Amino acid sequence: MDERRKELDRLRYLANYILSDLDLVYAALKSVDPAYFYKSNREPIEKLLTSDFVGAALVMYRFVGKASDISDTEDGSKIVRQILMGSILAYLRKICGYDEAAIKEVRASVEFDPCSYSIFDDL
Repeated sequence: MDERRKELDRLRYLANYILSDLDLVYAALKSVDPAYFYKSNREPIEKLLTSDFVGAALVMYRFVGKASDISDTEDGSKIVRQILMGSILAYLRKICGYDEAAIKEVRASVEFDPCSYSIFDDL
């Protein structure tokens, strides 16, 4: 299995098990086990996930946005992409202070737009 496929599988796994958008971004960028986020004595995410990760987050956004083969079902559902990319956008807004214009620029960097995708479109 190539490295790209391994990374896509890891991101899919994280998206399925971590509910918080910021926790998901941190786990994806730092390779943290999802069990960490269920510990009672963990550090607050605002302390761990700083704006220092913005470059890596943008690379991950483009990687997931261009990965047409990342899906959580055999029918090619794009929910995993939507979760991952939406979490990165939340990080850029909440932690990095991106305004709406900057978010639109990031969203325009890939063809898939997590903000406009609906699971009901294909029905």
